[in-house]
Amino acid sequence: MLIGKNEILKYLSDSFDIKLLDAAFRNLDDALNPVRFNNFAYVLRELVIRVINRLAPNKKVIAAKWWKPNQDDKIKNKAGRKQQIRYALLDGKPEDFVIHKLAIDIDAMVDYIGMCVDELNSYTHISENYFGCSEKEIPLKVSKACSTITNILGTINQCRDKIEDGIMGMINGELVASLYLNTFDELDILSTHSSVEAYNIHDYRLSCISEDLVTCATTGSVFVRLQYGSDGDLRRGDGMVSSINLPFTAEFTCRLCEDGIIDYKVEQEAISIDTDSFYG
Repeated sequence: MLIGKNEILKYLSDSFDIKLLDAAFRNLDDALNPVRFNNFAYVLRELVIRVINRLAPNKKVIAAKWWKPNQDDKIKNKAGRKQQIRYALLDGKPEDFVIHKLAIDIDAMVDYIGMCVDELNSYTHISENYFGCSEKEIPLKVSKACSTITNILGTINQCRDKIEDGIMGMINGELVASLYLNTFDELDILSTHSSVEAYNIHDYRLSCISEDLVTCATTGSVFVRLQYGSDGDLRRGDGMVSSINLPFTAEFTCRLCEDGIIDYKVEQEAISIDTDSFYG
């Protein structure tokens, strides 16, 4: 049973969520309680609902362009559970961009997670199937409940990671053009002819300004070719070529739409190449 608990822990960072998980498993210690599994499942369900509520707050869900109120809603401006799941999967990104440009089947994921939540709900109901579980039955039932939780949280995480990777893949191409085609004063003064030959992104941070507008802060390194003298000097043996790796930072914004990234903006002054090591 600890294996199932440890798998769930991989997806939890909030301290209260971790306390809830511990409390859920403590229910299983009460061997004389015929509803100990139901109590265990109930706390797990509340844990999942808590995580979904945090990833998809009602205020943000109903502000999404795709949100529509359900006809049978008793409370106005209240997102339904599946709408919250959709928002959590999209991670606040525009639906058209994710579905059409990144080709991620959000609808299928929403249905799958909804099915998992329904399954988790069924474990909380006190029925003959889940009342008075024997010691032999408990490990299997607990394992199944834990798998349901990890399937829910894992699917959300995988989808969000896939969206971020897709955005970065598109940004990557634009960054290549900016680094290779632009002229940087800080590199020009290092040699007669300085040029970026390659680059690596070490880290990046995406943040949403609005549903379809994101900013990206990037750190990395560029491989710079330094040529001293003209091409003719090199042919005569009077010139020299060397290279150096230099760190860089870049900040830029882009708008996400069904066609991809538009209004992409990398100002030259927003790309900074640190040449201190050249002089140091």
